[in-house]
Amino acid sequence: MIELNTKPHDSAEGAETVELFKIDGKPYCVAAKPRINVSLQLLRDTRKFGVEVAGLMLLEKMLGEEAYDALCDYEDLEPEHLKSISQACAQLSLGALEDASGNSGSASEKSAG
Repeated sequence: MIELNTKPHDSAEGAETVELFKIDGKPYCVAAKPRINVSLQLLRDTRKFGVEVAGLMLLEKMLGEEAYDALCDYEDLEPEHLKSISQACAQLSLGALEDASGNSGSASEKSAG
């Protein structure tokens, strides 16, 4: 039997981050390696709500309140900006899932012959 115990999660301080976007020179970052449960939530939300809504839900989870509000309040936000930011979040999240499953993301090896 596998027993799972909740660990304290004070904050994301000290965790590696990547810059996702800037607004007027101010950078907004997300976790470079999101927690694996965030990846599972994306898959569940995609099944329940569809790709677009799940992507927006993921965006809010990964960005956090300050960055999400900044994006919402940015008057010049274009559809392609939102699409690029959402896709980057999804790629980071699904990368964590691939890492957990042992999938390197490289092409599968096929036997010759």
